[in-house]
Amino acid sequence: MKIPVALVVLIILIVAVGECRGGGGVDGNEPGQTVSKNTNARADIEVFVTSWCGYCRKMLGFLQEKGIPFTVHDIEKDSNASRAYRELGGNGVPVVRVGSHVVHGYNPEAVMEYYNEGK
Repeated sequence: MKIPVALVVLIILIVAVGECRGGGGVDGNEPGQTVSKNTNARADIEVFVTSWCGYCRKMLGFLQEKGIPFTVHDIEKDSNASRAYRELGGNGVPVVRVGSHVVHGYNPEAVMEYYNEGK
């Protein structure tokens, strides 16, 4: 029995949306807010997120756990963030800019590699 392509695409979309669903805001961070435990640190990392994305919360939690300063941009609440996200080739969240490097999706290893390069 062949499954119609449209049905397969619909199922994939439902699963993908379900993977990124979650409640509440993005770790309580305000859009454009720089987050750091070190008040002398400079945020060279920008994270483009949405409030409903579980992988976005996971990335922010990872950065906070490592004590790495970052700036959060909610692409649904901030038109400037949305524009920057599109200019970075955004096609899903999170998108993380580390200096001149861009990481698409949840990839903490790549973020750390680029972060350590810039130290």
